[in-house]
Parts: sequence; structure tokens; C-alpha cells
Amino acid sequence: MVYYHIPEDFDDPEQPNAFGIGKPIEDIKLSDIKRLFPVEGTYHFRFKHVSGKSTFWMDLKDDDSKAIAFQNRIVMKVSRISWDSPSSYNHSHSSHSSQSSHSAHVSFASQKLQTSVSPPKPTTFNLFEFDPSPEKKVEAFDMLFPH
Repeated sequence: MVYYHIPEDFDDPEQPNAFGIGKPIEDIKLSDIKRLFPVEGTYHFRFKHVSGKSTFWMDLKDDDSKAIAFQNRIVMKVSRISWDSPSSYNHSHSSHSSQSSHSAHVSFASQKLQTSVSPPKPTTFNLFEFDPSPEKKVEAFDMLFPH
């Protein structure tokens, strides 16, 4: 199992989401995680790691890097880059291949900024202000005696 939380979605890191990868933990690569990640969109993956008495989040350098285990399981903090799938970015990025690599990188980065959407804010519900039928009021005293 791979455990993860997405802070932008207000996930609780103490109760992470999870998905399975049918490989031994030591054989899981970043490419496996990207391919099997269950949420649509483009994401940046950080792996929980411990070194000595310090715990911190690590980035992997490329898709062939092995996932980092934390206490014999993979624990990730995942940041959404875009709601779009990675293939839409690859397509738009390759269309700029005739430009210099610097200008292609700039236009690719600006496209990410333009398509990023924040998740909806959670709504609150006050049970004491809820009135399911305002036209039909029943007194609490009347509810004690059937009619």
C-alpha cells in the first residue's frame, strides 16, 4: 500500500488515503506511483523520510528513482499542480519544441499557472439553524402528546 494525503484537499495526514501497487516496496519507482495514482490531475510527490532523529519530506530526481520507504511503507505528501492530466502538458510542451528550451520552459510554466484551480472551500452546516419546513411549525410540547 502507498499512503498519501493532499493538503490542498484538506486531507488529514493522520488518516491518509491509500492505493495498492502490486510490487515489493523496494521495487516501487516514482513512475509506478505516477502511473497508478488514483486521482486525476498532475501532481508533485514528496516522500516521508527519517534520518537519525529528523523526519522530513524528500523529492525524487526522476521517474526511475525508487520510492522512499518510511517505517516499512511509502508515505507521501502530494501537491496538485493542475487538475489536467500529465499527457495534456506533455502535448502542449512538445508543441513548443521549435522554440528555444528557455522560452518553451517559460510558456509551459505559465500554462500551469493559468490552468491551476483551487479546490472548493469546505462548507459548514449549523444544525441548530436548520429548519426543514418553515411553513409547518410544531411546538415541542405538542410533540409529547400524539394527536
